[in-house]
Amino acid sequence: MIRRLLVTLLVVCALPATGGLAGAADPSGAAGTGPRSPATTAVGGPSTAADPLVRTVSLQLTPDDPGSVRATVRFDVPDSVTEVRVVLPEDASVVSTRGFDRADGREYAWDGSTSRPSVTFDKPANVTGDARRSANVTGNESVPAVPTATGDADDGHDHSHDDERGGVEARAAEPGDPHLDGAAAEAGYVFADTGDWAVVRVPQVGTSWRYRGKEVPLDRRTVVDGEGATGGEIAYLGPHEERVRQAGDETVRLVVPASASMRASPEAVLDSIADARDRLRVGGDNEESFFVAAPTNVAWAARGVQTGPDDAWVRADSGLDSPDNVWIHEYVHTRQDYGTTAETEWLIEASAEYYSALLSFEQGRVGFRAFRDHLSHGARSPYAGTVMDDPATWRDNGANYVKGALAVGAIDYRTRAASDRRRSFAITFRSLNERDRVTADAFYDAVNASGGPEVRAFAREHATTDAVPDAWSAEEHADAFDAAPAMLRASVDSYRVDGPYRNRTVATPPTLVPGERLTAAVAVENDGGRADEFAVELTVDGERAAARTVALDPGETATVRLGTTFDAAGSYELSVADVAGVVSVREPAAPTVTAIDVDPSSPRAGDEVRLVATVRNDADWPARGEIQFRVDGDAVATRTVAVDAGAETTVTANATLPAGGVRIGAGDAERSVRVSERSSTGLPGFGVGVALVALVAAALFGRRGE
Repeated sequence: MIRRLLVTLLVVCALPATGGLAGAADPSGAAGTGPRSPATTAVGGPSTAADPLVRTVSLQLTPDDPGSVRATVRFDVPDSVTEVRVVLPEDASVVSTRGFDRADGREYAWDGSTSRPSVTFDKPANVTGDARRSANVTGNESVPAVPTATGDADDGHDHSHDDERGGVEARAAEPGDPHLDGAAAEAGYVFADTGDWAVVRVPQVGTSWRYRGKEVPLDRRTVVDGEGATGGEIAYLGPHEERVRQAGDETVRLVVPASASMRASPEAVLDSIADARDRLRVGGDNEESFFVAAPTNVAWAARGVQTGPDDAWVRADSGLDSPDNVWIHEYVHTRQDYGTTAETEWLIEASAEYYSALLSFEQGRVGFRAFRDHLSHGARSPYAGTVMDDPATWRDNGANYVKGALAVGAIDYRTRAASDRRRSFAITFRSLNERDRVTADAFYDAVNASGGPEVRAFAREHATTDAVPDAWSAEEHADAFDAAPAMLRASVDSYRVDGPYRNRTVATPPTLVPGERLTAAVAVENDGGRADEFAVELTVDGERAAARTVALDPGETATVRLGTTFDAAGSYELSVADVAGVVSVREPAAPTVTAIDVDPSSPRAGDEVRLVATVRNDADWPARGEIQFRVDGDAVATRTVAVDAGAETTVTANATLPAGGVRIGAGDAERSVRVSERSSTGLPGFGVGVALVALVAAALFGRRGE
């Protein structure tokens, strides 16, 4: 994945607020941006029981050397790891090492024995960029990959880690001096260190390691040594206060440096971000977002910067009472969880700029005229003549912000109007967030799904030509935007399997056998502002297998159960509530007889007994088969048995055994039993006790007769 560093540049006009700063270039050569990847968690490889390789990057100020910060990369190495290599940023100056030796260039190798090895280096912190606000800032540094460790094939495993995308060799991912792809203007800082405080991007280092046994994941951590705070991608170093707001499931952190003078109060900023979070039902949710109110005694090149999944800084003097609300703009960027191509790159800034204006209006911070006028800038020169899907037409003028916001707004308005306020661009946004990379066709399809074919055609026209949409009136806005549209949020709570083998609830679909029925319990919620009816479907191989329609008021929840029976073995694509997966159906496994017993345990010849077979299924899907019971090798009964996955049961048959040593069996189990002879002195139907009673009674009767 490619991390996107989005920048808001300072301009002296009532234009949109921010620009984009990208991380490393896409190795495929495709233009656009990549989806976000987590900043402080391991990338590549599933969770395992093995202890992780813990890499901690700690940052600290160097007051005697302004413009530079000191970083220490320290590793906690588990016993199963045999080799660790790290590649430092190109502009790093190594101060000291502990347990690491220089291998080649910027690459350092662990000596294999030192506990908690580390490399400490100084790195320039000041990053500059044009004061133009129009385009993505990209790094132009070519960074070599970390060579993987070598050794005997059975010695262990190689693993490389890339800070920005998994599955490729590790590299130092810090870009070179960022720049704007446009005409030069007054330079300013994107990141800066004054000596007393710093707003910096966390240095990115490449890591590769070799291990034995189970896969060892990388646990990435970032801390500040001294006063400061970090979200993992951006760090503030210096004295500060931190305010925290819980906004639904998201924690919003706002760092206010001691030297910053905020135009809006920290509480008001958190109010605005929390409200935006509540209104922005578009997916791409974060557990935490991190904001820094950047002091203004530095000549910043931007009004705000967003990088990584959820880190951003905004100039402390940025207010809330404007349609180009930078705080909201940068927050919207944290919710964009998709990559783009050249044809869809404009959507990144266009949607952030549109929602910063719309949400500021809906929060009551600006009036409709200011909102409409802000969008209407896109109809003016030089923006009107640009083509959104051709970045060459807007790189130098920022039309992706200005005309792009107008285009997204017009698509939103037409979607709401066409659906009687039941749909909005938020549904399109959510659909984009479900993709790794959004192509032009994917964008048009998402618009079609929410707004219909006419809105799709409108979106295509205004993306591929220089056509300029009109801003809508206050009356039209009132008709289309009087409430948040209805929006279905659905998730699968559980599944239930029913059939001749089992009847139980499971978390995920197990391997089934023909004849079993799988039912999904789908939790649905109207997450919008209007009542509506929603269709919930279960599809198998793209064909609808079950469906229900449910009417929900705003905020109302319900559970919908959708099921289907699988009649034949095979592999099936199952989709329900946007959860897709493969269901495997197999013919029943063969049951195994593990023991054979007789009841009663001391049988007598001629008496009917029960033969009891213990049957087990060691497979992870149900078993079914016939169990043949035998006496001295001759079949005496056959029973059909069904056994759940990993379960055990018993099956019985009646038989009469001959006297003496007898071999009884069922399936692969067999044993000998001793069968006693029947007593020859007994009277039919009488036991010893009955005979004694009869004799006593006869004697008494004879004595009376005398």
